[in-house]
Amino acid sequence: MNNKNFKMLIKEWKNFLNESEEDKPVSIEKIYKQINKLEEINFNSNLEYKIKIQKENINKYNIGYVSKEKSMFSNVNLYLNSKEKKQHELAPQLYGCIEIMSSKAKLASEYDNPDVEAPGKAKDEVNSTWYIKKTHDTKKGMGPLLYEVVIEFVSNNLNAGIKPDSASVTDEAIKVWKNYVKRNDVVAKQLDINPDDISYYKKEYPDQWEDQGVRKLMPLTPQTSDDTSQFSAMDHMGYMWPESPLSKTYRKDNANIIELLKEKHLLVLDI
Repeated sequence: MNNKNFKMLIKEWKNFLNESEEDKPVSIEKIYKQINKLEEINFNSNLEYKIKIQKENINKYNIGYVSKEKSMFSNVNLYLNSKEKKQHELAPQLYGCIEIMSSKAKLASEYDNPDVEAPGKAKDEVNSTWYIKKTHDTKKGMGPLLYEVVIEFVSNNLNAGIKPDSASVTDEAIKVWKNYVKRNDVVAKQLDINPDDISYYKKEYPDQWEDQGVRKLMPLTPQTSDDTSQFSAMDHMGYMWPESPLSKTYRKDNANIIELLKEKHLLVLDI
């Protein structure tokens, strides 16, 4: 084997290792480690960082990092300003938040027709799914803890599942949801597609969203109770949208992380 081929082999092996690492699900052990990291940041900074669950109204909550000095959005804005000015030393040690919305509010913001029936109620669910509306910049490595709190809160406090943003999702966020599909302690339930979405995509992308008639872009079930907006899932995988992790709603039937955060006085509830 010549030197050039050897280098190519090493490069391919490194790529394989990196891809394998990315494909590993975020284990619950990693979430506990992030709680330890939160305590470590507090010990070293004395800023008393915590996670806050804040009710904005009946259809919207914000979950994010706060400190004794700044709110969750102030911390994010401070980070963004430091990034824009290239003064990274001014960034807060912890920042990031996630906005979630009810099905009613989310779909009202996406459809011109207020009577559209797309409640997104998964099989055996009492209530319609909630949605990630927006994920603000989070300090690298500390995002999964926020997602875990979101899933536990929606599942156990709102008695519903949580769905990825139905409009647009970043590549990094797609990796997060791929991880949750693999988690044994998280239940992923399939949601159907609103026919209005199909009509829109067939009109906008007539040549891209069907497979020679073998697999058609069509609803999965005849009932409408499980219908919801699937724009992001179709953007991700086209006519194969049901195979996208973005097409599902997620539930976790315990609140172990939230309870631990409460015990450690690392959670603020404003609900």
